[in-house]
Amino acid sequence: CKMFIEDYHQGLSDDPFAGISEGSLDAVLCWDMLNYLRRDAGHLLVQAIKPYMRPGGVILVQIASSQYVSKYPLRFRLIDRQHMSCEVESSETVVREPFTSRAIHTMLEGFKPMHSLHLRNGLQEHLFSFLR
Repeated sequence: CKMFIEDYHQGLSDDPFAGISEGSLDAVLCWDMLNYLRRDAGHLLVQAIKPYMRPGGVILVQIASSQYVSKYPLRFRLIDRQHMSCEVESSETVVREPFTSRAIHTMLEGFKPMHSLHLRNGLQEHLFSFLR
């Protein structure tokens, strides 16, 4: 299993999939990213990921369920094989249109919903499987 880690906090590169073969990804973590994209841009990003997914591959999406989100995306860092940290740049919040289940499912067209969790901290986690 290969792991590629990309931090799109500062924006997408010219070719964010450079060096990744089509049909080679088993999993994609999309944590606290879609909150900061327009719905249509989020949909386009998910559609761009599809050619790189293996059939049955999964995408784990973390989205705020509140209209208030941090002004800046959370930054997750691997500490070791079993731990990660979550860094917050600022306690400032901004108002965003909350995601409905329908909006999430529309954005992840071509992926089958598997599990959903609503966390106490106001986040939702959704696990989708790629259908080819």
